Amino acid sequence: MKLRLFLVLALAITVVAIAQTATPAQPTLRIVSPKSAEKVSASFVTVRWELLNPASSANSSPTFMVRLDGQDAIRTTDTEFTFSGLAAGRHSLVLQLVDANDTPINGAHAEVTFTVSAPVPMPADTTPDHTDIVRQTSLTPPPLVLGRCETLDSRI
Repeated sequence: MKLRLFLVLALAITVVAIAQTATPAQPTLRIVSPKSAEKVSASFVTVRWELLNPASSANSSPTFMVRLDGQDAIRTTDTEFTFSGLAAGRHSLVLQLVDANDTPINGAHAEVTFTVSAPVPMPADTTPDHTDIVRQTSLTPPPLVLGRCETLDSRI
């Protein structure tokens, strides 16, 4: 009886040990910037992310799909990408780790929403240009005549 209990316990410990080594932690993505609900004051944003547990992705050069506002995804092996020409308003960003066939890897997904604020209007130039004063003033002074004006004799 003791032998049977010992064997069952040894078998249970072996199964747990094998299960723990057979299932590595899944890869996880974390968007570093922009932060969730961040307000961006420019018409561009540089998205930065990191891959946690990269060894579990089974790919020495992981591939990411980055999608902004439901548009076509950008495929990259970098850990940052800059989107430009953003309109003011709320934007949604989705990041996904994919395999060599662009199939999403379970658990390796991150999303963030951020807002691009409307550009601050530049103040109008209130410096007078003085064109009205220039139009009223003649730049050529009137001729100055001193003395008498005589007709020259054509005989000279």
